[in-house]
Amino acid sequence: MELFLRLLLAHMLGDFVFQSAGLVALKRQSIKGILVHAGVVTFWTLVAVWNYPFGWAIGLLLSAMHFTIDWARYYWRYSSALEELAFFLGDQFLHFGTIMGTMAAFGVFIPWEEFKHPADMASPLKLMLALILLIFLIWIVPLLEKMVVEIIPYCSHSSRQIKVNPVQRFTGAIERVLALVIFVKVSPFIAILAFIPRIFTDSKRRCAFYRAALSLAFTLPVAYYLAKF
Repeated sequence: MELFLRLLLAHMLGDFVFQSAGLVALKRQSIKGILVHAGVVTFWTLVAVWNYPFGWAIGLLLSAMHFTIDWARYYWRYSSALEELAFFLGDQFLHFGTIMGTMAAFGVFIPWEEFKHPADMASPLKLMLALILLIFLIWIVPLLEKMVVEIIPYCSHSSRQIKVNPVQRFTGAIERVLALVIFVKVSPFIAILAFIPRIFTDSKRRCAFYRAALSLAFTLPVAYYLAKF
């Protein structure tokens, strides 16, 4: 489990936390962007597994596969919100698969049963898992909200933006973290109230409701799992 969490955390850091909108745009324009991104991913992967047995080999192999996937993606262009969502999900599925494949190549397999009892995990594993879940909520959920809601004709835009609005990301992060705290400390039902203000602060209230519902659907299961720690 430790190797899986290390590799997954490194992926989350390299592919989301330390990948700016500018770098995403550069990746679409030239091989230079892909090389820069691959360098960032390689750095975090090696940092995560360097002191693990054969960590350097695992890190380099996984980083090479990450580069190969991104390089192949360079030649695929999408033209609709639905294609963009499929592109994103397929890309992450491939990266997740390469993590498991690399582990298997070195004789390490994921003990899925251990994830059912997070309270029994060692503290370092709990910390890594908590960081992965927080990155998911703060960096990935806004992207999923944006792409899913833009499939709806009423909420779509003629020119889609690569990035998520920084203000929306920040307020959404506060919203989801607040919901986590309320869920764990007070009540799961009261936690839902954290998502209501967003609905009344957007000119397209119906779209804001859809985004809030998606955010709620992703946040509450994470909160439920973290409550087991």
